[in-house]
Amino acid sequence: MMTHEAANGEPTPARTNPAVLQRWLILVGAIAMVGTIAAVFVPQSWRPWPEAVAAAAVFAGVVLSGWKSGAERRNRAYAEYREHIARELAKAERDRSAVLFGFNVREVLDAIDGLARRAPGDRDTEIAGVRQSVAVQTKEGVGVTDARAAYFRVENLAAPVRRMGPDKVASSPSRDDRFTTTFDEAGTADREVWDVLDGHRPTVYVEDVAAWARDRPEGAAARAYGTFITARVGAGAIPFGILTVNAVQSGSLLRQDLLFVETLARILGVAELMCLTADEYDAARHVPRGATTAKMDIGIDGGTP
Repeated sequence: MMTHEAANGEPTPARTNPAVLQRWLILVGAIAMVGTIAAVFVPQSWRPWPEAVAAAAVFAGVVLSGWKSGAERRNRAYAEYREHIARELAKAERDRSAVLFGFNVREVLDAIDGLARRAPGDRDTEIAGVRQSVAVQTKEGVGVTDARAAYFRVENLAAPVRRMGPDKVASSPSRDDRFTTTFDEAGTADREVWDVLDGHRPTVYVEDVAAWARDRPEGAAARAYGTFITARVGAGAIPFGILTVNAVQSGSLLRQDLLFVETLARILGVAELMCLTADEYDAARHVPRGATTAKMDIGIDGGTP
């Protein structure tokens, strides 16, 4: 019996459970046995009838046995196919992880290596390269062709009321929208960004921006993307900014991408810390912080993180 396949050539499970066919085999076997025994005891003139029943039962048993064997083969082929697919998916996930944490993270670490070779006061040029490298590798690493990433950096770490704007941006060629958002701690709307920055809430992952925006005061504003991830860039108690990546199609960024974005954000935070002088470090640590609020000014092109 040939293995049945779906229209796309993939094996499919048997329509009938082999266990059900086994029950039918037991039944026809019992009928054949009863017919054979009855043929011995009935009068000669009646004997053709039980013999015919027994013969029909035997034939049905042969047919059912073939169906059962075919169903078992189909189920084995389907199970092997599913196991093969699972192995391929696991391999693809390992390959992607190897690329993310082998190539993309290594590129950032190479940039940080150049940073470490200079004295803290001479690292301005190198840290700019690290920031850009993080934005680029974040965009490339999530594996979405229309992804766009940006590093929003706090303008003055010692300011009691902070502002953030896009410092380094990496965008796919297919995107013509821009990051136009500015964050102002003196505002009254959207506290999430400052809560993420100050470590009061975890990394933000929004799978469907349209559904997320409906419950927000500025929900009617146009957005050119459908999903995003935003992670804190900081080291210890010093928050330097946020790393964000978005994509046009809702659901195209995965929850699995969150760990990768967080990792690059934390690496960037350590790099930023390496660039602070002792005075800058002390000033940033001792800025009084009250209850933070956030203001998000959204551009008409929807360029928000």
